[in-house]
Amino acid sequence: MSADALAVLDWPDAFAAGPARVGGKGWNLARLARYGLPVADGGVLPVAAHAAWLADAAWHAELDALEAAGPDAATLDAVRARILETPAPPAVRAAVDAFLAAAGLAEVPLAVRSSAVAEDSARASFAGVHASRLNVRGAAAVLDAIAAVYASLWTPQALAYRRRFGLTHRATALAVVLMPLLPAQAAGVAFSCDPHRGRFDTVVINAARGLGEALVGGRVEPDTYVLTRAWADAAPALATCRRGEPARRCVPAPGGGTELVADPAADGPVLPEAAALELARLAWDVADALGFDRPAQDIEWVWDGQAFRLVQARPVTALPADAPAALAGQAVAWSNGNFRDAIPMVQTPLNWSLTEPMIQRVMHTPFALAGYPLPHGRPFARLHAGRAYLAVTRLQWDYHDALGFPPERLNALTGGHQPTITLPAHTPWRTRGQRLWRNLRLGQALQRLRRGAEGHLAAVIARAAHYRDIDWAALDDATLLARLAALRAEAAGDTRVQLLLGSGGATLFVLAGLLERRLPGRGDALAAALLAGQGTITSAEHGYRLEALAARATDDAAARAFFAAEPFVPAAWRELPADSTFRRDFAAFLDAYGHRSVYEVDLRTPRWREDPGYLLDLIRARLGHTDGTPPAARQQALAARAWAELGTRVPRWLHPLLRRLVAQAAREAAQRELAKSALVAWLEPLRAVARTLAQRLAARGVLADADDVHFCTWRELERALGGDRGAAGLAALAADRRAQHAAWEAQTAPDLWLDDAPRNAVAPEAHDAACLRGLGAAAGSARGPARRVPHPDAGVRLAAGEVLVAPSTDPAWTPLFLRAAALVMETGGFLSHGAIVAREFGVPAVVNVPGALARLQDGQMLEVDGDAGEVRRLQAADTA
Repeated sequence: MSADALAVLDWPDAFAAGPARVGGKGWNLARLARYGLPVADGGVLPVAAHAAWLADAAWHAELDALEAAGPDAATLDAVRARILETPAPPAVRAAVDAFLAAAGLAEVPLAVRSSAVAEDSARASFAGVHASRLNVRGAAAVLDAIAAVYASLWTPQALAYRRRFGLTHRATALAVVLMPLLPAQAAGVAFSCDPHRGRFDTVVINAARGLGEALVGGRVEPDTYVLTRAWADAAPALATCRRGEPARRCVPAPGGGTELVADPAADGPVLPEAAALELARLAWDVADALGFDRPAQDIEWVWDGQAFRLVQARPVTALPADAPAALAGQAVAWSNGNFRDAIPMVQTPLNWSLTEPMIQRVMHTPFALAGYPLPHGRPFARLHAGRAYLAVTRLQWDYHDALGFPPERLNALTGGHQPTITLPAHTPWRTRGQRLWRNLRLGQALQRLRRGAEGHLAAVIARAAHYRDIDWAALDDATLLARLAALRAEAAGDTRVQLLLGSGGATLFVLAGLLERRLPGRGDALAAALLAGQGTITSAEHGYRLEALAARATDDAAARAFFAAEPFVPAAWRELPADSTFRRDFAAFLDAYGHRSVYEVDLRTPRWREDPGYLLDLIRARLGHTDGTPPAARQQALAARAWAELGTRVPRWLHPLLRRLVAQAAREAAQRELAKSALVAWLEPLRAVARTLAQRLAARGVLADADDVHFCTWRELERALGGDRGAAGLAALAADRRAQHAAWEAQTAPDLWLDDAPRNAVAPEAHDAACLRGLGAAAGSARGPARRVPHPDAGVRLAAGEVLVAPSTDPAWTPLFLRAAALVMETGGFLSHGAIVAREFGVPAVVNVPGALARLQDGQMLEVDGDAGEVRRLQAADTA
């Protein structure tokens, strides 16, 4: 084996080598050093040295046989003794000598720690299984410590741990981390989450005086600090501090190793509150750096009284499942159904660090107002392979337990293909009374907040425009950060917007339920028909006004010439003459809706005000075309048929109540869509701030490229600009995240994760093979050829009278609905944006049809029955 293969690797070389050569602990430390986090200089003796130390092939074969046989304690004692007696190969000795000399560590006390290939991974931590040696001085002692690390692979606990995970000694070959023994006023462990309750709003710190070996070995009782934050974008606060054992301190022993000594002067907490807060922030920084998609890390640290240093970080591998006790034994489901409307894409750190706390606030607000507060740190949304999924098992239970809401109806409102939870057989009367009280309380809160909601939401959009108009590039760093803090606080603190977004289906649920009791099997379809044309839906207004703009352009000679030009240059619309009526009306459209965009919750997407090309392409495709049935006529016909049916089957005395419910359900849907518009309005100035931060940090060399801003969290950017720790290593962190992002984008996202296993939806049974079943979200029936549109940019191919087949739809898709005969979506529910707008337009819609894009072909004649929730193929697919 070559000398290069055995050389001790510094942190940059260890990162490049990867965990297969330097083990989990060594690679994680190398990553932290690469990202500018506080890690002392050090190195890793690679796995190859372990193989060289035990180079005799017969020795390896003997170990294989011994492991398979299940040796007793005496046999394992003999194996460890033999390893300790085996001299270091000359090449390994030379490698260690060279590293110690080059690093200036030859006479410095060191920490020698194991770093197994499978250690400190997401699957297995090996916490406390393999040996570490502290206060090791000199090359000979270091080699003895390395032998002790190798021997620890053959303790009874190490063998049992490997068997638990189905691993062999070859799969857990050991690298060894060599670091200076850091001066320690205190040391310990910090968890970036609560490892016992699975909450992510909490940091748990165990701290002991002196070195951490006594704490890890259970020889002292540490101080325990619990720090919490309300949301992921909030600052931490100290919640509790439980004092441990003040009288002893772990210190280096004169002859090597450590010892516990009396410390009678130690009468205060191990860490001052300010230091505990700093460590909590550091724990979250580490968690974001090593895996922003699953930020649960177990961190070992040392504090010298001034600064913290990291000596280990590994994933928390055994977080409790997010399931209530009442659902014990049922699968825990996470679904992308509700998120495919708005955020189907792989999330960037910039976007997710903004979106995740936003989702948490929206989901928590109704429960808080109902008097059923939920713990903030239990996530309603998390990432799997970079894409967002909703905690649908937990959500079904919370809505049922708090308000008595039926789980199957919640699934129909939100969409997705998740299983419906099985409820306990008995509900105590006390619980029923509590649910009634909470419903009354929430209803009163909703009534208060809905009064004048339209004016409030218009004011929110105006406030966002105020921030949009700031010249962020002209501000100095301190002023920019202060204004950004104000912007983020204002955007995050509006409970009214959050509630309007999270409660848009209450009256629709009541209306459909009342109709279902009177006309079994018809409740949802009739409710959808009654809502046709009843609301002023802001995302429907996009479509109406774009159709009007197409008509205006047809009558405007300058606009016709602009649209007819080849090549077509959308940005040239601003060069139209001042008296162009199209230019005037299009500018007015952008004034009203320019903060919106395609997949508008993604900060990487330009707003329509920045790039209106998508809109102009849609208008260009509509020039000179008219639809057969005007939307108003279609809406009136649907509603009239529904009222006619009710007139013969529902008592007249119920009609006034039904009309009030229809009006209220329409208003709630309109307010929900307007609340989405208001929420998105904040993203326009935030995008402008992100551009300014990108340009400034790229110019200073903190980022390699301005686009790297999307691969940093907001906290990382703010701290980098403010001169706080975080600027060093940010470019490397962004580069590694960009590579991970590309790998995730290459993966196909499953519909569900059940107990952390990916699952795709199975199509429900239909009465014949030509029929696809889903959820009827908008009433009526229509026929037409299929047109598959995987992304709204492909919407220009949709011809009038075709059936739009889409994966999901956000508000940017809705202008396409006016030319579609019907709508078919792979996911979605009654409260999906596409369903709300389809009901408003009177376009039949069937949503939540698994695999529709793959199972249908362009041009294939379909009949879409929004009443029955069925898509019938009127001709076979072309298999030629």
